[in-house]
Order: sequence, then C-alpha cells, then structure tokens
Amino acid sequence: MQILFIHKITKNSDTKVLDAINDLLLMFNHNVVLISYKDIKTVNFNLYSLVLIYNHPLSKKAIDFIEKASIPKILILEESKIVYTFISNSTRYNKIIFLKDNDIKVTNYFPISLIENLSYPFCAKKERIQNEKNERINALVVLKSHYANELIIKITPVLNYFWDIDFKIVSNINNFPEIFNKNTTIVGCENLDEIIGKSDFIIGNSSYVLQAILADKPVIVVGDNGYGGLITPLTISNQYHSLFVGRIGGEIREHIPVKLLIDDIITINKMNEKEKQHLIEQNILFLNEQQTKLSIALNNIITNTVSSYSEIKNNLLNLQLKITNDFNITFLDKESFVITRKSTNFSHSIIDKDCFEIIRQFKEGNDVLTVMNQTNNGANKEGFKRFVIDLINENILEIK
Repeated sequence: MQILFIHKITKNSDTKVLDAINDLLLMFNHNVVLISYKDIKTVNFNLYSLVLIYNHPLSKKAIDFIEKASIPKILILEESKIVYTFISNSTRYNKIIFLKDNDIKVTNYFPISLIENLSYPFCAKKERIQNEKNERINALVVLKSHYANELIIKITPVLNYFWDIDFKIVSNINNFPEIFNKNTTIVGCENLDEIIGKSDFIIGNSSYVLQAILADKPVIVVGDNGYGGLITPLTISNQYHSLFVGRIGGEIREHIPVKLLIDDIITINKMNEKEKQHLIEQNILFLNEQQTKLSIALNNIITNTVSSYSEIKNNLLNLQLKITNDFNITFLDKESFVITRKSTNFSHSIIDKDCFEIIRQFKEGNDVLTVMNQTNNGANKEGFKRFVIDLINENILEIK
C-alpha cells in the first residue's frame, strides 16, 4: 500500500515513535513516504491509498486539501498528549489511533467507533550492543512523570546507600536541595541514548523502560503507581501491558519501599555476566514478540480503514449499516429530535422527523438501498446518499 506519513517532530522522543511506526509498516511491505506537515502543499495525494498524520492534528484547510483526493486519513497521537492537544474536526479523520503511553484515560469526548488503541511502538532489537566496561558501577535514574522530582526525593535514601555506584539523574532541575551524596549527579536529557549506553542498569518508567531494555540494560521500574521492581522474564508481560507505571494495581503517588529497591539493586550487582545476559536476552525476546503483534494490529487497522472507505465510496447502496453505540436520539418536540453523544451528553445536532425516520431504519442494521426505498428517497438518490455518507463520517452510522 502507498502510504503518505505526515508528521511534526518537536523532540527526540517523537522521532523514536515515528521511526517505530515506520518499522511496523515496513514489516508488511507498505511503501511509506515521510513528510513534514509544512510540506503538505507540495504533495500529489492522488499517488497514495492512505494518509497517516502523527503528532499534529491538521487544520481544516489542510484536511480540505487532502479530501479532494478522496483518500482516508488516520491521526496518530500519544494518549498523554490529548490533554493539551486540541483536535478540532475529529470526525473528519477516518480513525484516530491513540498510542498507550499513559494509564489515565481522557478519550471519552471522541466517538468510540472513531478510536483505535495501540500499545506504545518501539524499534525492535536487531543486534546486541557492545557496551564499554566501567571501572565503577554506573546507574541512571530517568522518569517520565508529573511527579518525577517527588519520586527522585522518595528514592534518595537508596541512592545515598550505595557509595560504590555512580548515579546520574535526568532532570531539568539543577537546584535540588543538597540531599545527595557526591556519587549522584544531575544531568540533562540531551544525550539520553549515550547516557543509557554507558549505564550498567536503569531505574525508570514508561517508554524509558523500553528504551533501556533494547539497549541491553537491566531495568528497575519506579513510577507514578509505586514500585514495579526488577524487570525479568516473569514480570515483563504484566509490566509491559501496564505501561511500566509502577506496582501492578498500585495507586498514584503511593509509597516506594526503600528496602525492595535496595534488594533489587543488590540482585543486579550480584549477577555474573552470563546471568545478566540471559535476563537481557529474555526481556528483548518478549519485546520482539510484542513488536510483531503491534505490526499486525496496526496493519489490520489501516487495511480495514482503507477497505471500509473504498466500500462506502464505491458500493454505498449495497452496504449493511447500523447505528453506532456512540449516540442517543431523543424526542424534542413534534417535528424534531436531538442526537446526543452518550459519553459526554453533548448535543451533537437537532434533526427533523424525516431525518429521524431514515436513521431509525438502521437501528438493527439494514442495507442502504432498502432504506432509501422504504423512506421514499429514490427520487433524490444523490441527496440521500450524501446524507448517509455524512452520518457515517459523523460516526452515527457504521458498517455492520
């Protein structure tokens, strides 16, 4: 499939996500062309079967420009960015894929049928990294959290316990209180890949855990939901599916048990090279398996989206459609009805009795041609088809 991938890169982690998604698409031999959102006007959209948009919802003008080519559009965005990314005209996308990098769900203002969820993507491990031997043990603390500094303070007794380990803490705050011993330093995140590569083990959470495992490092999870512990072949599955946020079933900002963290650091330091290599290889094997599953899931989303779009465009009258579970339609007065989104009670639109009768015919599922004939809209066939397509685009109707 010919895919145009429009993106906006604002930081290094965006590049990693973009590369990872591209890798997933290439696993199914899709031909992907990457362009910045600034270059949209230079593109011949008629050359593509699908447009993906990452990290930057398009303007109304840009969407109009793409729709002239009659190709489907899928927006891809991390869940953690939803709270500060305004997505206008959301129903003008055929799908919105949310990448699960956050366990706080705030997607209820989107139609359910519009949303697809995908685990956080990453570039799979291809070969082992040869790391330099350090004279002293080096460890890195890197946390993605609104409470990162609070977490750092909570684990400070552990960092100060190990005089024989040099700890680096990634933080944008240089003026921490004088609570650390001299073996602990604050560093920026500009050269994070290099810092991870030079570390013997990592204390972290979220996508940093994936990054560390794929750099051949043992990882201990400390996150918003407490203490997740050392990642091993026995714990990686539950931790991965819980987004490496801390203790499985933990509460936000719960207690971090100092002794458990000390014990896990001692466990890593006692491992011989063979034991450490086995741990790393098993963790990477699990992630490689997950990447295969991710590629299949993403491929299913895009092929189903393109297929549905094509059916609606070329075979509308023969399609079986039904009302989605996103909306309620209630009586307003003798001649009008209100369509309300269930999740937010938002009044989507007010329709007249004729429109209500058309929509009602799809309640249990019906083909478009039958509904057109039953509602006496055959004389205005094109107008009826446009109305049905609008209902599909607004996620009020969907293919059964």
